[in-house]
This record gives sequence, C-alpha cells and structure tokens, in this order.
Amino acid sequence: MTTDEAKRTAVHLLMQKTDEALQAARQVLSASPAAAVNRAYYACFYAASAVLIGEGRKFVKHAGLQAAVHKHLVHPGRLSKDLGKAYDRLALARYQADYEAEVIWTPQKAADAIEAAERIVAALRALLPPGT
Repeated sequence: MTTDEAKRTAVHLLMQKTDEALQAARQVLSASPAAAVNRAYYACFYAASAVLIGEGRKFVKHAGLQAAVHKHLVHPGRLSKDLGKAYDRLALARYQADYEAEVIWTPQKAADAIEAAERIVAALRALLPPGT
C-alpha cells in the first residue's frame, strides 16, 4: 500500500468514525446528555484528524489537534473563526462532561453541542477531496 493509499484509507475510516459518533450522540441524548457531548466532540476530533491526515499531518493528543485546527484550518481561512471557537467550546464541554462531576448536562445543552458538532463536521467534510 502506498502512502497516498494509506492516507485515503485512514481518512475514510476516520470519517466513518465521525458519522458513528454523531449517530451515537443523537441516540444517547435523552438518556445520557454528558455521553452525547462526548460523542459530539469526538465526531469533530475524528473529522479534523481526517482532514489533517489527508494533508500528511497526524496528531494523537487533543491539545495538539486543537492547535493544528487553528494553525492549519482557521488561521488560513479554510475553517471560519466561529467554527474554530465552536471547536474549542466543544473540546472544553467534552472535558467537563467526562471529568467534572459538578457540571450538569441537560438534554438541551447536549443538543446544542450536537448541533455545533454537525456544523463543524459539515465544514470539515467540505475540505476533504470528493469521494472521501
């Protein structure tokens, strides 16, 4: 398998994970709003990873990927500043949902997170080559 084939495969698999995470977020919304926030964030994490891997960049840590989203996508104008800020808010929300027990997630707050994730994912998907 060539490097380009490996990148295409990785992008495809990450976008599958993106779609699965968004679907899971919607499915668990009423039963577990915090879990829905987690899955919404990971949908964005996977989609951003796919875009950057497709360009030969790989990040495994959340902070590294978040910085790369801004450096390679927001600052050059490929992703809007508003969506960059939404990504940051979603990353913080995921951290709070996973690690801060005193933060209570209502279904409405989680639904807002899912909606933001859907906008971010759509914009990231538009940056991928057709057919991926």
